[in-house]
Amino acid sequence: IGLFMGTMGTAPTLEGQVQQAVAAEQDGFDGYWIPQIAGADALTLLALVGRQTSRIEMGTAVVPTFPRHPMMLAQQALTTQASAGGRLVLGSGLAHKTSVEGRWGLKFDTPALHMEQYLTVLRSLVDTGSVDYDDTLFRVSGEIQRASTSPLPICIAALAPRMLRIAGELA
Repeated sequence: IGLFMGTMGTAPTLEGQVQQAVAAEQDGFDGYWIPQIAGADALTLLALVGRQTSRIEMGTAVVPTFPRHPMMLAQQALTTQASAGGRLVLGSGLAHKTSVEGRWGLKFDTPALHMEQYLTVLRSLVDTGSVDYDDTLFRVSGEIQRASTSPLPICIAALAPRMLRIAGELA
């Protein structure tokens, strides 16, 4: 049994959010999940939580793909995984057309293709620390230093049949 925190009302301070997670672990909860909306950066917050807890699973629900390059997300997630002692579950997703186009000024033309190519790049970087990928939406070639070699589970938000297939094959 886990807690999903941070979507309603006034968010506590950063320290308050860390203390919520510490209290959740002390109270016997198995997981502490937070969204990536407009508050504190979810992965940075979970890196801090990981330093103050010892067993509780931590997850993001969900980090949007469009505003973060997959190489950047891989670096940040692996750093958080190292800080958390291997207890992170990376939840990621497309977000919504209104956010992607209205808030971030990006195109939401081919969301499933975007997710498929994004996850291919992300998974390669998380698993091996390198990628050499050239396709229609992403052309990425490079390496990152893997701050953690612990397996990093990736979950994706998926509603449509194609997205469910992508989740099953790539996440």
